[in-house]
Parts: sequence; C-alpha cells; structure tokens
Amino acid sequence: MTHRLPLGLPVGLSFAATLIATTLLAAPALANDDFPPAISVTGEATVSAPPDQAQLDAGVTTDAKTAREAAEANNVTMGKVLAALKGAGIAEKDFQTSRLSLQPQFANRGPSSPNAPPSIVGYHASNRVTIRLHDVSKVASVIDVLVGAGANDIGG
Repeated sequence: MTHRLPLGLPVGLSFAATLIATTLLAAPALANDDFPPAISVTGEATVSAPPDQAQLDAGVTTDAKTAREAAEANNVTMGKVLAALKGAGIAEKDFQTSRLSLQPQFANRGPSSPNAPPSIVGYHASNRVTIRLHDVSKVASVIDVLVGAGANDIGG
C-alpha cells in the first residue's frame, strides 16, 4: 500500500521533489558573493572659532627661615592676590585656590662632608589660584593685577 498526499503524489516522491526544489532555490543564494548595493561616505572638516574663555594659573612662592614664617608670609600675599582679583571685578565663582605646599629647603653638602646628614636651612611655601576669565581680552590686565598684588609664578 502506497501512502499518498492530498495532491496525489506518493510520500517518497513528494520528499524528493521538496529536496530538489529547496536545493535549486538555495543554489543561487550560495553562489552570490556580491554584497547588496551600498553607499560609503567619508568626510573631513575643520572648524575654527575665536577663544571665548581663558584660564590662568597664578601663585605666590615665599621662602623664609622657619615653616611658620614662610606660611604666614605666603598667606598674607595670597590674601592680597585674592582681594585684587575681587577688586578687578572677577566673580568669586571664577577663581579658586588650587594647591598649597610647604617644603623644607636643605643645605648643599660640600665636597668635604658628602656623608653628612642633610640640614634644613629654610622653608619654601607655595600657594596657587586658578582663574577663569570669560573675556579673553582681559588676560593681560588680570596678569598685571596679579603681579601688582604679589603673585610671582604665573602660567596657563
């Protein structure tokens, strides 16, 4: 007895026909190594604009015989610098102290005593302030204000 599908084909023949049809339909897809059409774009641009903000880094360095003298002298001068920035119309939110340092200074060892322990001969105090200016045309005048108030280390 042969089993028949609703179309009247024997089961074995139906399977064979399906296998051949699948193979024939898949063959062109496997043979096609071309990629679908595509568009590739490469671009390059240059943008320039005048600066609209400047950042300065200014500091006060002070040397003294003792740590206390160096720190106190540095604080006094930095206070003058901060007051001068306010007086120049720079908002307090646009400047901030950024670094404070107090370090000993050592005597140079002479050739006659290269193994002698180092001796402290003074202290070096340093304090810095970072200033953000929203008008770059004021950079030179702010530097003049800083130097006039006692800042002796400026960059940025």
